[in-house]
Amino acid sequence: MNMVYLICENKKIDVIDYYKTKKICYMDMKLCDKDFQPFLDLYCDHVYGKGIFSMQIGEEKFEGWFGQLLYDKDFNVRLCIGVYNHDEIERDEYGYVYNIKDSLWEVENTLSVLCNILQEEGILDGSQSAYLRNQLNCPKRALDFKCLVKNLDKYLIEKHETINELRARGKQ
Repeated sequence: MNMVYLICENKKIDVIDYYKTKKICYMDMKLCDKDFQPFLDLYCDHVYGKGIFSMQIGEEKFEGWFGQLLYDKDFNVRLCIGVYNHDEIERDEYGYVYNIKDSLWEVENTLSVLCNILQEEGILDGSQSAYLRNQLNCPKRALDFKCLVKNLDKYLIEKHETINELRARGKQ
Protein backbone atom coordinates (compact mmCIF):
# COMPACT_ATOMS: atom_id res chain seq x y z
CA MET A 1 0.00 0.00 0.00
CA ASN A 2 1.28 3.48 -0.85
CA MET A 3 1.96 5.81 2.07
CA VAL A 4 -1.06 7.90 2.94
CA TYR A 5 -1.44 10.71 5.41
CA LEU A 6 -3.99 11.92 7.87
CA ILE A 7 -4.29 15.68 7.55
CA CYS A 8 -5.90 17.46 10.47
CA GLU A 9 -5.51 21.16 11.28
CA ASN A 10 -2.86 21.38 8.56
CA LYS A 11 -0.80 18.72 10.34
CA LYS A 12 0.27 15.80 8.17
CA ILE A 13 0.62 12.45 9.96
CA ASP A 14 1.96 9.33 8.23
CA VAL A 15 -0.50 6.44 8.17
CA ILE A 16 0.97 2.96 7.67
CA ASP A 17 -2.37 1.34 6.89
CA TYR A 18 -6.06 2.03 7.39
CA TYR A 19 -9.51 0.61 6.93
CA LYS A 20 -12.54 2.86 6.58
CA THR A 21 -16.20 1.92 6.75
CA LYS A 22 -19.21 4.21 6.53
CA LYS A 23 -19.06 4.81 10.29
CA ILE A 24 -15.47 4.40 11.45
CA CYS A 25 -11.91 4.64 10.21
CA TYR A 26 -9.16 2.57 11.82
CA MET A 27 -5.61 3.84 11.30
CA ASP A 28 -2.25 2.36 12.20
CA MET A 29 0.64 4.79 12.53
CA LYS A 30 4.24 4.76 13.67
CA LEU A 31 5.34 8.04 15.19
CA CYS A 32 8.76 9.10 16.33
CA ASP A 33 9.50 10.35 19.83
CA LYS A 34 9.43 14.05 18.86
CA ASP A 35 6.11 13.74 16.98
CA PHE A 36 4.23 11.71 19.58
CA GLN A 37 3.49 14.43 22.15
CA PRO A 38 2.28 16.99 19.54
CA PHE A 39 0.04 14.24 18.11
CA LEU A 40 -1.26 13.38 21.59
CA ASP A 41 -1.92 17.09 22.24
CA LEU A 42 -3.86 17.34 18.97
CA TYR A 43 -5.82 14.21 19.88
CA CYS A 44 -6.67 15.42 23.40
CA ASP A 45 -7.59 18.88 22.11
CA HIS A 46 -10.14 17.31 19.78
CA VAL A 47 -11.43 14.38 21.81
CA TYR A 48 -12.03 16.57 24.85
CA GLY A 49 -13.33 19.70 23.20
CA LYS A 50 -13.69 20.32 19.50
CA GLY A 51 -16.07 17.54 18.48
CA ILE A 52 -16.63 17.07 14.77
CA PHE A 53 -13.95 18.51 12.47
CA SER A 54 -12.67 18.19 8.91
CA MET A 55 -9.82 15.88 8.02
CA GLN A 56 -8.32 14.12 5.07
CA ILE A 57 -6.82 10.68 4.47
CA GLY A 58 -4.94 10.56 1.20
CA GLU A 59 -7.19 12.42 -1.23
CA GLU A 60 -10.43 11.67 0.64
CA LYS A 61 -11.84 14.53 2.70
CA PHE A 62 -14.44 13.89 5.37
CA GLU A 63 -15.71 15.04 8.74
CA GLY A 64 -15.40 13.02 11.89
CA TRP A 65 -14.17 12.93 15.44
CA PHE A 66 -11.34 11.20 17.25
CA GLY A 67 -12.35 8.07 19.11
CA GLN A 68 -10.26 5.39 20.81
CA LEU A 69 -6.48 5.73 20.74
CA LEU A 70 -4.23 2.78 21.52
CA TYR A 71 -0.46 3.14 21.60
CA ASP A 72 2.67 1.52 22.97
CA LYS A 73 5.99 2.79 24.33
CA ASP A 74 7.52 2.50 20.84
CA PHE A 75 4.95 5.03 19.53
CA ASN A 76 2.99 2.54 17.45
CA VAL A 77 -0.50 3.99 17.29
CA ARG A 78 -4.00 2.74 16.42
CA LEU A 79 -6.39 5.65 16.03
CA CYS A 80 -10.12 5.16 15.51
CA ILE A 81 -12.03 8.01 13.95
CA GLY A 82 -15.81 8.22 13.92
CA VAL A 83 -17.00 9.20 10.44
CA TYR A 84 -19.72 11.81 10.21
CA ASN A 85 -22.13 10.73 7.47
CA HIS A 86 -24.36 13.60 6.34
CA ASP A 87 -26.85 11.19 4.77
CA GLU A 88 -27.55 9.07 7.84
CA ILE A 89 -27.58 11.22 10.93
CA GLU A 90 -28.06 14.76 12.14
CA ARG A 91 -25.07 16.72 13.44
CA ASP A 92 -26.75 17.30 16.82
CA GLU A 93 -27.20 13.57 17.29
CA TYR A 94 -23.49 12.96 16.66
CA GLY A 95 -22.63 15.82 18.99
CA TYR A 96 -24.64 14.11 21.71
CA VAL A 97 -22.91 10.78 21.12
CA TYR A 98 -19.52 12.48 21.15
CA ASN A 99 -20.18 14.13 24.53
CA ILE A 100 -21.31 11.03 26.42
CA LYS A 101 -18.43 11.13 28.90
CA ASP A 102 -18.92 14.84 29.59
CA SER A 103 -22.64 14.26 29.97
CA LEU A 104 -22.03 11.46 32.48
CA TRP A 105 -19.79 13.71 34.56
CA GLU A 106 -22.45 16.44 34.48
CA VAL A 107 -25.13 13.98 35.61
CA GLU A 108 -22.84 12.74 38.38
CA ASN A 109 -22.26 16.34 39.56
CA THR A 110 -25.97 17.19 39.41
CA LEU A 111 -26.96 14.10 41.39
CA SER A 112 -24.24 14.86 43.93
CA VAL A 113 -25.72 18.33 44.45
CA LEU A 114 -29.15 16.72 44.81
CA CYS A 115 -27.75 14.36 47.49
CA ASN A 116 -26.43 17.41 49.38
CA ILE A 117 -29.84 19.10 49.28
CA LEU A 118 -31.69 15.94 50.34
CA GLN A 119 -29.27 15.45 53.22
CA GLU A 120 -29.58 19.11 54.31
CA GLU A 121 -33.38 18.80 54.25
CA GLY A 122 -33.20 15.66 56.39
CA ILE A 123 -34.64 13.40 53.69
CA LEU A 124 -31.41 11.38 53.54
CA ASP A 125 -29.04 10.70 56.40
CA GLY A 126 -25.25 10.74 55.99
CA SER A 127 -24.90 7.01 55.28
CA GLN A 128 -27.68 7.06 52.65
CA SER A 129 -26.12 10.09 50.98
CA ALA A 130 -22.67 8.44 51.01
CA TYR A 131 -24.15 5.24 49.55
CA LEU A 132 -25.80 7.16 46.68
CA ARG A 133 -22.64 9.16 45.97
CA ASN A 134 -20.66 5.93 45.77
CA GLN A 135 -23.19 4.52 43.27
CA LEU A 136 -22.96 7.66 41.17
CA ASN A 137 -19.20 7.78 41.05
CA CYS A 138 -18.24 7.26 37.41
CA PRO A 139 -14.55 6.29 37.17
CA LYS A 140 -12.86 8.71 34.81
CA ARG A 141 -10.48 5.93 33.68
CA ALA A 142 -13.43 3.98 32.31
CA LEU A 143 -14.29 6.95 30.11
CA ASP A 144 -10.76 7.61 28.90
CA PHE A 145 -10.48 6.99 25.18
CA LYS A 146 -6.69 6.65 25.11
CA CYS A 147 -4.85 3.61 26.38
CA LEU A 148 -1.21 2.56 26.61
CA VAL A 149 -0.71 -1.12 25.81
CA LYS A 150 2.49 -3.14 26.26
CA ASN A 151 2.89 -4.07 22.58
CA LEU A 152 0.32 -2.73 20.12
CA ASP A 153 0.95 -5.30 17.37
CA LYS A 154 0.55 -8.24 19.77
CA TYR A 155 -2.49 -6.62 21.37
CA LEU A 156 -4.26 -6.17 18.01
CA ILE A 157 -3.43 -9.75 17.00
CA GLU A 158 -4.76 -11.13 20.31
CA LYS A 159 -7.96 -9.08 19.98
CA HIS A 160 -8.36 -9.96 16.27
CA GLU A 161 -8.36 -6.26 15.42
CA THR A 162 -5.54 -5.97 12.89
CA ILE A 163 -6.36 -3.91 9.80
CA ASN A 164 -6.36 -7.09 7.67
CA GLU A 165 -8.79 -8.80 10.06
CA LEU A 166 -11.06 -5.75 10.04
CA ARG A 167 -11.01 -5.73 6.22
CA ALA A 168 -11.81 -9.46 6.10
CA ARG A 169 -14.77 -9.03 8.46
CA GLY A 170 -15.99 -6.08 6.40
CA LYS A 171 -16.15 -8.23 3.26
CA GLN A 172 -18.36 -10.85 4.92
